[in-house]
Amino acid sequence: MARTATDGHRAGAGLARLRIRAATALAIGGVVLAVAIGPVAEPARAATCAPTTVTVPVVADTWLDENSPTSAKGGDAVLNVDAGSVNVDTGEVSGRARALVRFAMPAAVPDGCVVASARMHLFSSEETPGTRVEVVRAAASWSESAVTWGTQPAAVGSISRSWSREGFMHWNVTSQVGAMFGSANRGFLVRDAAEGAETGGGHGFFSREKGDGGTEPFLTIRFAPPGSGTTPGPPLPPQPSAVRCGQVIVASTLLTNNLTDCPGDGLVIGAPSIILDLGGHTVDGTGLGSGIRNEGHASVTVRNGTVREFDHGVQLGPETTLNRVELLTLRANQVAAIELFDVSATEVRMNVLDGNGGGIELVSGTRTSVVEGNAVTDNGGAGLFLRDATGNRLAGNGVEGGGDLGIGLERATGNTLVGNASSGNSDGGIQVMAGRTATASRATS
Repeated sequence: MARTATDGHRAGAGLARLRIRAATALAIGGVVLAVAIGPVAEPARAATCAPTTVTVPVVADTWLDENSPTSAKGGDAVLNVDAGSVNVDTGEVSGRARALVRFAMPAAVPDGCVVASARMHLFSSEETPGTRVEVVRAAASWSESAVTWGTQPAAVGSISRSWSREGFMHWNVTSQVGAMFGSANRGFLVRDAAEGAETGGGHGFFSREKGDGGTEPFLTIRFAPPGSGTTPGPPLPPQPSAVRCGQVIVASTLLTNNLTDCPGDGLVIGAPSIILDLGGHTVDGTGLGSGIRNEGHASVTVRNGTVREFDHGVQLGPETTLNRVELLTLRANQVAAIELFDVSATEVRMNVLDGNGGGIELVSGTRTSVVEGNAVTDNGGAGLFLRDATGNRLAGNGVEGGGDLGIGLERATGNTLVGNASSGNSDGGIQVMAGRTATASRATS
């Protein structure tokens, strides 16, 4: 039967539709490629991360006593951590104490985010100078009402260490928290970093049962988009701004006002790669907190003004690096004018320090930093003091008329002193303690 034109058209249209649905074979250079032609699915959109920092409360804590290996201590107000001692004849270690702490972590990392940083915080009732405490993930579940020294979980994964200090001690637990999100949250084991050694020590950390308010263990986690891998550029020029006591500074700032009688911290650094220029103004306290505090932000400059009447005038904490503190006048700060605590590659230059409790202190792992051209007068403690500090350079500083040492080094190795002048200090010009060495040249007293 002959087909009509309409039949041919329908057949052609049907064949065209068939061809669209079928795979088309292309011969290229003798190779047959099958190309599927059809609807193309749109790629799923990646979730956008909104950066956020969360404070995570403690939900369980206890301590473990080697001297009472079957005793559970989950209700105690203080978490004891102790290095114990070693029997010189048998090599047996005894008398150790450890702690366990667990936090109410979020169920998951927010979509599109990673764990950018995590810090664990425990409040220590006192400092044990020269010692460190370490934290590591617990490998098994535990209950604070039942776990004992004899049933304690093993430790697993990487270790974080923190130098002893009075008040809150902080540990960088970013990798540990990331691993917990990938497996299970069994909390942290806390122990002295030198168990059984003479260099070990003891600490009493406040537990959640202490009930003082504000001293309980806590964890801070910052979620952020995955890093680009690019290095931050230099700080932007500071912009004029009025500030208030306790303000967190997150951009380069030029002060336009004084601060008077700050009840705690004066100003807190809250971002890397910024300049805080006091613009000749004064940051004034009431004998508490820190005038300027930086807990770990890199490439920050603080300059050009007066800081007075705090515990610490300028205080730089663990993991702070590549900072500059310059052209400041620091007066009547009760503990120290400037403290570098576990800080690296930082410069303290051309500051005037008068009538402070202590002068410039480089302590607890501070390394490869430079203190140069500072004038230190009439301090109650040492003018320049290094303890457990390595590879630092002190040059061209003047220390005069203090009630303690001019320059003191304690367990400080590989430091260089060049052209410093120490005079009229009641307990001596320069003193090296605990048998460690420093290279000194052209120092006068």
